[in-house]
Amino acid sequence: MNLGVYKTIDRLAVGGTAEIYRASHRTLKGTEIVIIKQLTAESQADEELRTLFELEADLGRRLDHPNIARMLDMGFQKGSLYLVFEYLDGPNLRRLLDEARRRELLLPFELSAALLHQILDGLHFAHELRSNSDEHLGLVHRDVNARNVLTSFDGRVALIDFGIARTQGFEGGQAEEVVRGKLGSVAPEQLRGE
Repeated sequence: MNLGVYKTIDRLAVGGTAEIYRASHRTLKGTEIVIIKQLTAESQADEELRTLFELEADLGRRLDHPNIARMLDMGFQKGSLYLVFEYLDGPNLRRLLDEARRRELLLPFELSAALLHQILDGLHFAHELRSNSDEHLGLVHRDVNARNVLTSFDGRVALIDFGIARTQGFEGGQAEEVVRGKLGSVAPEQLRGE
């Protein structure tokens, strides 16, 4: 399947709202591997999910930090928006932790601290993000979990999936009215409605 100039290699995952593909495209430097995120056909019919996806696209242009996976491009295919992100060549943190557990190993303190430092650096950048008019956006990721933390073989860590992120005032209600994310990784502040 082709999406614009991108040729899909394989489908990596299907979530509750979106499909994730690994794809390639030709550049002046050669062939580049990227990740493409596209709403499922069922999600396309849901106006709220489409709005959240469009918000993720808008945020993707602003979230320019080494510890957040960069959005490279976006496009439309048959009326469906897709987002293109950089590809990190390592496992996600969930896979890394599962493999350590399988081998009955603990991650060394220095490695754990370095991973956590990079995750927090990316989150801090997102939390401090400002609009073009210098207004604080009040961005909260709402789905920080080990599957949404990518690693690369050169030691870089990057957050992904701002698909259910919340910006101050976006949803039109109070924070306590809308709780999203996986229960095991929902922030205590969100559960308290703060």
